[in-house]
Amino acid sequence: MTDLQIKYFIKVVRLGSITAAANAMFVTQPTVSNQISALEREYGYKLLVRKPNGVELTEPGRVIYNCFLRIERDLASSCRDAEKLASGSKEKLFIGYLNLILSAPIQSCIREYRTNNSRLMLEMFSEDSVKLVSDILTGDLDMALLFDNHIENVPEISSVELMRSQYVIVMSPLHPLAKKHSVSPDELYEYEFVFSHLNKYMIPNMEHNTNPSTFGNLGSVSKELGINPDNVQYRPNFESIFAQIEVNDGLTVVDENVNLLLSDRFVTIPTGIYHGVVAAWKTSNNNTQLQKLLKYLEKSIDKRAEKN
Repeated sequence: MTDLQIKYFIKVVRLGSITAAANAMFVTQPTVSNQISALEREYGYKLLVRKPNGVELTEPGRVIYNCFLRIERDLASSCRDAEKLASGSKEKLFIGYLNLILSAPIQSCIREYRTNNSRLMLEMFSEDSVKLVSDILTGDLDMALLFDNHIENVPEISSVELMRSQYVIVMSPLHPLAKKHSVSPDELYEYEFVFSHLNKYMIPNMEHNTNPSTFGNLGSVSKELGINPDNVQYRPNFESIFAQIEVNDGLTVVDENVNLLLSDRFVTIPTGIYHGVVAAWKTSNNNTQLQKLLKYLEKSIDKRAEKN
């Protein structure tokens, strides 16, 4: 087992495809496949089941995957501790953001802030929403950039809205709806949708519930769009969702700032439904650099919005 094999295996599982993992890591598909096969030979059992549309973990593979995730987290934590020791008197700020999502205005403002504060060690980490919230609460992150619904009912966390962002419906250019500029709930009801497994408990039974506030943000959006909950599939992450959408197997609903939408591989239809992009932090966090950065973000993003 090598560090590279661990990285390849985690990436394959997260993306649900050896080919997608190879593309994401800028190596060839055989390179990743051979390393996974080497792992399986070393352990003496199959870790993945290869299928035409991707891969799935075996039961032993799931155990190994969880073990590798712990190794990855421990290594990242140790590296951060080492950086703290090596940085001497520098002030530190650790910021997390959602996988694949970091809007251009926010990204530019953070880059400017880091450039203008040479004595600040500012590190950024990409994770899913569950891990971001967890790391805020444990103190591993000073702040996270995510959506307002991700921190609902977490009293220990404070937040400030930085900007409003729109949900869009995403599809392949080959999809029957791809040439439309807008769609009605009646049209969407018959089509298959793909969402993250993190939304699984927001959407079931929503058509029998008349109180949108109980759905969670995406559940409420799904009801408003007329999505049939019986036509919803779930995937582990954005990458696997977009891999499925790309082959014209369903639709999804995501924030308009998802980086993959910059590609001509996908077509989007605006929904007219907006939500907040927020900076969130643990209320008891007294890091003075955090408060300075928050004020800078609010002021700078407001100025950019006025210009636009």
